[in-house]
Amino acid sequence: MDVRLDLVMVDAAIQQRPIDEAVISRYIALMQDGTDFPPVELVFDGKDHWLWDGFHRYQCARKLGRTMLSAHVTNGTKRDALWLSFSANKAHGFPRQPGVARKIIETILTDKSWSKKTLSAIARHVGVTKQYVSKIKDELLTAQGSTSLPLSRSNEIEVQTKDGIPYTQRSQEKEHRSREPLKDAVGRVIPEHLQAVYIGQSVIKALIGDLTGIRDSVVKHLDTRGTLFSAF
Repeated sequence: MDVRLDLVMVDAAIQQRPIDEAVISRYIALMQDGTDFPPVELVFDGKDHWLWDGFHRYQCARKLGRTMLSAHVTNGTKRDALWLSFSANKAHGFPRQPGVARKIIETILTDKSWSKKTLSAIARHVGVTKQYVSKIKDELLTAQGSTSLPLSRSNEIEVQTKDGIPYTQRSQEKEHRSREPLKDAVGRVIPEHLQAVYIGQSVIKALIGDLTGIRDSVVKHLDTRGTLFSAF
């Protein structure tokens, strides 16, 4: 269906990737040549139409001076739109930039409701591996302390029923293992007053890794004069 452009609500919290002007320019050129793009995705809450997938297409329509936008509309809430946005571009469209998937997973794991979902369900929705979700969960628990998150290190087992619908079964066993002292790479125990600093290193290293990935990607495309960077 077609929706008036001025009725589409854009919220930065629901937009999981920054707008890339090079992509906007390429899309506009294709639209002017008559290329058909798929409808954007909206959630209608009875009052507002919340955009959760198709931010680049929306911006192109604005720049082209269009008043209507082809859209697929489902009923729901703004929060539903936010949840759906976590699955946008996981397998199509302009790829996610480095660090976007990690930020999405951290948002899910620190939400009181969404964090109750199984690691497998979160991984499927975001489009990553269960191991990656588990890794980020462990890092958050270690860096902030398990009491700082709405989830814990529970024994979680996903069981497949006869009809193929998964459900979660939690072990009734309580963990009695005492926490081992925090140690550095050579096995030395980290003093309590330095533990927060030591743990914070993993977060900083992860951020540095994301920045390095972005830098390497930009340098690669500039060197090869890729399509997205041809204007630079």
